[in-house]
Amino acid sequence: MANRTEDQIQQAVIRWSQQASVREMFPQLALLYHIPNERKCTPQQGARLKRMGVKSGVPDLHLPVARGVYHGLYLEMKTEKGRVSANQAWWLERLRENGCCCVVCRSWEDAAHTLVTYLTEAEPMTGKEIEVLAAKNAPLPDGLDVPERYLFLCLRQLYTQFRAGTVDRQQAKREKTEIVSGYEAFRLRWKITQQDMRILREVQLTGDYYRKDGCPKCRELYDRLCGVGKE
Repeated sequence: MANRTEDQIQQAVIRWSQQASVREMFPQLALLYHIPNERKCTPQQGARLKRMGVKSGVPDLHLPVARGVYHGLYLEMKTEKGRVSANQAWWLERLRENGCCCVVCRSWEDAAHTLVTYLTEAEPMTGKEIEVLAAKNAPLPDGLDVPERYLFLCLRQLYTQFRAGTVDRQQAKREKTEIVSGYEAFRLRWKITQQDMRILREVQLTGDYYRKDGCPKCRELYDRLCGVGKE
C-alpha cells in the first residue's frame, strides 16, 4: 500500500508477527514490543512521561532476543522518505556500541525480512572466539547454530583430554585440524540448506500476510501463484 504512515507500517509489522504461521516458526516474536516514545501529547502529559523515563529518539520496536554477538534487535520505523532525527541517530549509535543490532526499516516487508534474518542469521561468533571458550571449558554458549555447537563441543572435549594427558601435543594438533576441517565442510552444507529454507519461509510468510490483509489483486495473485486460483 502506497503512502503509509509510520504508524500504519508499524501496525502491519505487528499484525504480521502475530499470525499463527509466523509464531509457529518464530515463537520469539511473542517478545516483540513497541517502545511508547511518541510526543503527541499535552505539555503536562509530556512532562509526566519524561519523569517516568520516556526518552526521545528511542527506536520504535525492540526484540529482546540474543543472537550471535548481539544482545537484542531494535527497529526504527520510517516511511520511504522519512528522515532519522538527530536524537534517533544518537540512540541507534549508542545501542550498537553496546552490542545491539539496530536497523532502520521503511516498510513492513523490510521489517519482517529483518526480523526473520536476525532470528536465523545473526552474526555468529568467530571460530577463534568459540575455541577460546572451549579451551576454558566454558558452558555451551547460547545462540550457536548446529555447526558451531559441533565445533565447540569437539574442541572442548579435545582440550579436556589434552589437559588430562590422554593425548599429547602432536596428536591434539592433528585432531584439531580434523575437527576444524569437518566444521568448515559441515558449515558450508548447513548454509546452503538454511538459504533454501529461508527462501521458502519468506515466500510462505509474505504470502500468508497478503492473502489475509492484502488488496483483492494481491490475494488473487497469491492464489494464482500457489495454484489455488481459477484456471
